[in-house]
Amino acid sequence: MKINEINEKFLVPHDCYVILTEKCNLRCKHCYGSFGEETPKELTGKEWDLVIKDLKSEGVFYLNISGGEPTMHPDFIEIVDSLIKNEMYFIITTNGVFNDEILNKILSAKEYLIGIKISLDGFDSDSHGYLRRNINGKMNKEIFNKTLDTIKIISKEDIPLTIATCLHKKNIENFDKLKDLILEIRPNSWFISTISTNGRSALNKDIYASDKLINKKYWTKLKKEMLRKNIYVNYIDMDYANSTKLDSNFYYSCPAAKTFCEISSEGLVSPCPLARVNIPPSIIKFDNIKEKKLKDIWNGKAFNKFRYYMTHGCDGCKCKDKCDRCVPQSLEWFDDPCAPTPFCVKNGNSLGIKNNEKWERILKEKEKEFRRWFMERLLVIAAHPDDAELMFGGAIYNYIKDKNEVYEIVVTDGSSWSREKFLNTKKLISQRKEECLNSAKILGIKKVYFLDFPDSKIAEEKITDKLISTIKEINPTIIATHGPNEGHHDHEIIYKTVCRVCNTNNEPAPIINYLYDNKSPVTNFKGLIIRWLIDKGIDETVSFIKLNKDAVSAKFKALSCYSSQFSGNELKTLLERQENTLKFSGDFCNYKYAECYKVINKNNICSDKFEL
Repeated sequence: MKINEINEKFLVPHDCYVILTEKCNLRCKHCYGSFGEETPKELTGKEWDLVIKDLKSEGVFYLNISGGEPTMHPDFIEIVDSLIKNEMYFIITTNGVFNDEILNKILSAKEYLIGIKISLDGFDSDSHGYLRRNINGKMNKEIFNKTLDTIKIISKEDIPLTIATCLHKKNIENFDKLKDLILEIRPNSWFISTISTNGRSALNKDIYASDKLINKKYWTKLKKEMLRKNIYVNYIDMDYANSTKLDSNFYYSCPAAKTFCEISSEGLVSPCPLARVNIPPSIIKFDNIKEKKLKDIWNGKAFNKFRYYMTHGCDGCKCKDKCDRCVPQSLEWFDDPCAPTPFCVKNGNSLGIKNNEKWERILKEKEKEFRRWFMERLLVIAAHPDDAELMFGGAIYNYIKDKNEVYEIVVTDGSSWSREKFLNTKKLISQRKEECLNSAKILGIKKVYFLDFPDSKIAEEKITDKLISTIKEINPTIIATHGPNEGHHDHEIIYKTVCRVCNTNNEPAPIINYLYDNKSPVTNFKGLIIRWLIDKGIDETVSFIKLNKDAVSAKFKALSCYSSQFSGNELKTLLERQENTLKFSGDFCNYKYAECYKVINKNNICSDKFEL
């Protein structure tokens, strides 16, 4: 069957998902669209009025009004009035954080408001706030309080209420407590989903939690228990929880381009949000509702091409005739709109997919690449061998134990000092490198880069280009280095240089600037932290890395490798002094041991890494 021969039964969508604006009053860590600020070409209230008229005249039953945060649209009240005027039924999907004027306008539309879906991702301010952050990326308990207040008000009105929950690392540990809160609220529905790998969540890989972390029987029991209380539970993107049997055949049932479509804040019409995000124009170029009527788009070339891909490929699959395969997933993982999805490939033998070995090989490589992409990469930039261990030895151990990668750059050759005063300089350099590599092996550092600049003679202009090119090669997510006023020329120069190349003065940052040189820039940079000495003072940018006994032991063992610098009583004195410093830092965070650091630049990206 050719693309233009798709069955003509698709007249118009039953419902549309409307991204009213990309503007949002929160900066949630898992946001699939990285929403925050409105885009320049967003539809105005008057333009949305014309769209609503068109959709109503074509027979669309209802709209799911979302965002961003839809209530942040500057013409939100005008748009609600348009929905009422055109007698268009609608649902609002919201974070629940809005003022009384907005709330009253929503309640005034009860005749056409067929539901409101509010995000609640935890049973208290800590678990909810683990994802839901203010515009500065910080936790604020008032976000949870305001959301819960809104939920309680809506629950008392004659409006169908849905609670939407994303599984994450903090709520899955206490899911029964969240369940108890849901039972107290008594919504009509509870939608539970895993987190998408798109958008801001890609920068916060530590938030993920799989539905497999809870026994399959629990999910089955939860659904039945809630149903007895007249609460419908819907598991979204939770293949494990949804399967009727652990070995049952799975197939996709998706309304995209069949009964449903999305309209973006700029008017782009696509089968679903993932289709808009994952399908490049070279595969399917979607149309804009500013330029065409919805009916023409729905029955046009782009949507018919999408429907064709949904039903083609996956040769041999026994579920093919009843499956609405997820085309965006096929493209995301295999760059092929007709390929099976990862879940289907993993179950390819039972499904009967032909040439599944080929897909398994590709998937294996993609998953390695995927894990590499979402793996945090810490880069410690040190003036000399042994500085990285002194500054962040415990943090390095913790970071690697958490299945992340750590790299180290040693800027100088370390040739200016040794316990053995008359050691040949060349031999000293060689020995210090060997000591550094042995220490790195103990901590688990993946690779050490030696830049070999003369010890105590470095200058910012001389080391900058080499430092930038090495940073780009490593492509770190977080950089850690020396702080100011550490009493050493090299430390000071490196501190200033690293600050400049990481954009701490709001200047174009060379490491993330495509135009700086011909090398690929750092693509996932979250920010810079520096070693901080507590006697310099403590403010909101100062934090502590809690260390257990294993981390402290690893730090001390790594430092013991540097026999050219200290051994015997000197080593004993050093370790005692280090232990006292770690304990002193620990006192500030109610822990036995800790290392102290300061956040210098977070690159406007929310992350909890190092905020321990």
